[in-house]
Amino acid sequence: MVRIEPIRRDWAEALAQGDTVFAERFGIPVEAGWAGFPEALPILLDAARAEVPGEWGPQLFFDDDGALVGNGGWEGPPEQGTAELGYAVAPSRQRRGIATAVVRELIQRASRAGLRAVSAHTLAEDNASTKVLERCGFTRTAELMDPDEGPVWRWELRIRP
Repeated sequence: MVRIEPIRRDWAEALAQGDTVFAERFGIPVEAGWAGFPEALPILLDAARAEVPGEWGPQLFFDDDGALVGNGGWEGPPEQGTAELGYAVAPSRQRRGIATAVVRELIQRASRAGLRAVSAHTLAEDNASTKVLERCGFTRTAELMDPDEGPVWRWELRIRP
């Protein structure tokens, strides 16, 4: 269903020039809003240039039709057996199970890597992301104050004891 691939430097540099440049250069359609928020692109570009290990760095999400529809992955390498995931899907591709499929695949990868737990953060309100995390077995464990976002909920999924 959804293909998840580590961001490549050439992809990131083309995306930094615009979705059309990426689409023309690689023959891959790009769904509007795939990045989720404007700050995502510089983060992806910096990670690609720094050659963050693919498994634990930013990922791009491609739908069945081959289109770039989202991004996310891990917020960095695991620490003390835990890694934090994040994701964004283009608005026109939401409510199709893409985010749920991505989160389930990332959980499987974390399990294969021997992690004990996976965490995530959402805005402190019921929304599509909270439903995805609940569907995937996460439990809300705390409400925190993020300096940029304001109140956020922390979610955790224990993979193994």
